[in-house]
Amino acid sequence: MALARLNHTYLKGFPMRIMWCQRDPLSRKTGYGNLFVKNLPPSINSLQLHSLFSRFGTILSCKVAEENGKSKGFGFVQFDTEESAMSALYALHDTVIDDKKLYVSKFRKKSERMAAQEELNFTNLYVKNLSEDTTEELLRDQFSKFGRVSSVAIMKDNQGKSRGFGFVNFESSEDAKNAVGALNGAFIGSKYLFVGRAQRKTEREELLKREYMERCNYTNEQLKASNLFVNNLSTSVDDNKLKEHFSTCGQLTSVKVMRLDNGISKGFGFVRFSNPEDAMKALHTLNGKVCLMKALLPLRGN
Repeated sequence: MALARLNHTYLKGFPMRIMWCQRDPLSRKTGYGNLFVKNLPPSINSLQLHSLFSRFGTILSCKVAEENGKSKGFGFVQFDTEESAMSALYALHDTVIDDKKLYVSKFRKKSERMAAQEELNFTNLYVKNLSEDTTEELLRDQFSKFGRVSSVAIMKDNQGKSRGFGFVNFESSEDAKNAVGALNGAFIGSKYLFVGRAQRKTEREELLKREYMERCNYTNEQLKASNLFVNNLSTSVDDNKLKEHFSTCGQLTSVKVMRLDNGISKGFGFVRFSNPEDAMKALHTLNGKVCLMKALLPLRGN
């Protein structure tokens, strides 16, 4: 009730922004369900923007950027699900409000926007897998076929030997892209080259961090989908009997019957399969089946 009635209302001259508490900062940091909206007419404030997007799902946060109390013509809307955000994007992008065509897109952090811009206009190339006898003169000759090269450098160790990689910088972005297309994978010297856009250290670290987070999220989802909570166990059911009963549906990685301090079963436990498919099979096959005089109730684990 407070959220619906007081959100975006003014308190001492400033509009309040009220949202549900999000203890997990992951969704805020990754931009999950977050949209960027620009080309807003001056008449649209945060409350009206909220009303415009609310029919597509639950909104966690909504704001029109302002300066000295006046709209800057853009804002942000974050939904609780990616599906709601995509529905709003497809429905409202290019719609006209007060003679202005809205632009709605996925929100991207500044570092990601800068990286995307650099991907379009890069001139500096990273070249690796160089043969030991490859010189900067040879590298310049090979790359100069695609345009004017402003600089070439092969990285060397303390003894002056090639470390197997270097950089080639073009004057034109178009020439650099052509060189990537033609020389990436080309056989020069005695090895196949890798040629790509040179990335800054912070950009490489961000990419590795994003890939790591995606792998972790995928692994966590896989583990959750493979874990079953089993209730209504007979007190005579131990880990071995539970394992024997569920192993008919697939390979198990762990089985545990929860017990009190005195060793008596609490009547429930957990069964984890090696893959989600076997867990789903057990859920449909064994749910409600009698095991030592009690009907099992396998449910999804956390």
